[in-house]
Parts: sequence; structure tokens; C-alpha cells
Amino acid sequence: MTERPGRRLLPARDRDLRLPAQCRQRRHWTSALSIYTPFNRRFEVRWDIPLILSNKGSTTEYHVSSPDLQVVPRFALSETENSAQSLDITFRLPTSDVINNQGEAAVTPYYNFWVNPWAGFVARGGVGFGIPFGNQSVNILNARSTFLGNLALGYYFTPHDMIPIGDSVWYVSTNLTQDIDHRGPNTTTLTLTPGFRVHLGANWYGLGGVELPVTQPQPFDYQVLGGLMKVW
Repeated sequence: MTERPGRRLLPARDRDLRLPAQCRQRRHWTSALSIYTPFNRRFEVRWDIPLILSNKGSTTEYHVSSPDLQVVPRFALSETENSAQSLDITFRLPTSDVINNQGEAAVTPYYNFWVNPWAGFVARGGVGFGIPFGNQSVNILNARSTFLGNLALGYYFTPHDMIPIGDSVWYVSTNLTQDIDHRGPNTTTLTLTPGFRVHLGANWYGLGGVELPVTQPQPFDYQVLGGLMKVW
């Protein structure tokens, strides 16, 4: 599946950087490396390889570990010059420590779309479901089944070759999480993420944003998100 860089500029639900309920209102540091392995124009696999994670979990001391490994087959459903649709199926593997509120097994099917209807205006979004399974995920980590939604709107302000601020796009992304099982209150969480992406040169891109919850109860005060992307 071949994508232009612009189709990955707006954060949807590709990477779950949100804090679990047990970590609310505490500092939480996480990092990962995502690698895309294309097999053809219609199918690729994204590997979310864990690096370093640090939080208190449900304890009073910080513990250093790593996030869970995620493997994401991605299928292109349709593609034109100004639009694309795809289906992701994220398999989260319980590879990390329960003390850091990791070690969750889950599958997340997610539909994505991307459109460029006019000039530099772009929109991206999607819907899906997060489905944890297994005793450790459900009974120890208390992971919930959720409905997920995302809509991001942005605009390109500079051309590609105006490095180090080429392809400069500013956006606002909305993220919705709704608990849908019967293991607790059906909490709705809505966040807004203003952010940017720029072409730094040699097909390296810098990304950044700040995620802010706008509903109660707040799962966190704010999250600062950053990334560095290389396109071949």
C-alpha cells in the first residue's frame, strides 16, 4: 500500500499513547518505533516496537519498562489522488509488565479515511473498536471494551521543498473513546489535539502536538506528543 506522506500527517488511532485509568493524574513517559513493511500496493504491516516507558502504575514509585508490542496489518480499500480508505487490525501483545499497567492482549479493528477536497485542506478520521481479551487484560488490568473515533482537520501552508519548514501543516484532531462493556461506568472521553507537521529535508518529517481532554472525568491533564518520520 503506497501512501503519500500527507496521508500520515494527522494522528488517528495508529498509536495508543493514552494513559490507562490506573495512571490518571500522574506523570507518564512512553516511546516506541513504528516500522512499515509494505508487501504490495494494497497490503502492509506496521510494527510498533516498544522502547522505553516509565510510570508509577498503581504503585507509589516509578518503574521503567517498555510499552506492549503491537502488530498492525493494514489493508487499502480504495485510493485516488485526493482520497484513501483503509482498514487496520491492531494486535496488541502482552509483552510488558503489569506493574506499569501494560501486559494487555487486545485486538482493535479500525477503519480510516483521508481526503484532500480543496487546495491545501486535508481531513482524516476513522472509527473502530478496542477489544481486550484474556484473564490478565480483563480481570487484572481491568481493560475495557471501547468504541473509538477520530476526526482531524488541517491545512498545508508551505510547499514540499521549503525545508526545514516544507509541507508545513497545522491541524486539530479530535479523539473519542466510549466504554461499551458492562464491567464499569460507560465513560465518554473526548480530547482535542492541536499539532503540526513539517518536512525537515531528505524526506525526514517532524511532528508534534498537545492532547487536551475536554470531558470529565479527565484521564490526564495533558499529553505532549512528538515524532520523527522518515519516508522512502
